[in-house]
Amino acid sequence: GNPKAGAWSMKHLHKIIVTSRVYRTASTPEEKNLKTDPDNLWLWRMPPRRMEAEVVRDCVLHAAGGLDSKLGGPNLPGSEGMTSRRRSIYFHHSPSSQMDFLKVFDSADPTEAYQRHTSIMPHQALALFNSKLTLVHSRLLARKLSAANTDAAKFAHAAYEQVLSRPAAANELGLCL
Repeated sequence: GNPKAGAWSMKHLHKIIVTSRVYRTASTPEEKNLKTDPDNLWLWRMPPRRMEAEVVRDCVLHAAGGLDSKLGGPNLPGSEGMTSRRRSIYFHHSPSSQMDFLKVFDSADPTEAYQRHTSIMPHQALALFNSKLTLVHSRLLARKLSAANTDAAKFAHAAYEQVLSRPAAANELGLCL
């Protein structure tokens, strides 16, 4: 075929990207790569970065199987942020009305042209651990996994698959059991 025929095709471009060696390369640090290029100057891995506040909230809902993926609709008040299953992009966000959960995780600041400021504070871990949203959805997930997996090993495998989207390693499974 004509090599230029698919030049502007998104499907063609997507296929080239996902079948490339670079795309398939793991981003986990390997001893060999850390010794050769500790500062990642050769871009052998994607540097880790923090999730945005909205993604943190949506991931909690998704991991428990409770994220409402319906597209569109009106803005929701931030006061419903701990009970609503809608994606975080649908919440009203203004200087006078911001969801507290998102503010803790450095949501975009509406008073500064929606810029994000990154902070790492202990209260972020505590907010995630103690929030009503996390508590409710972790219990829903535990109930769902318990009902489907009566054996402890099957429960641990299912939990890893659901929450981390990967199978549990043998040592991780041993620690869980």
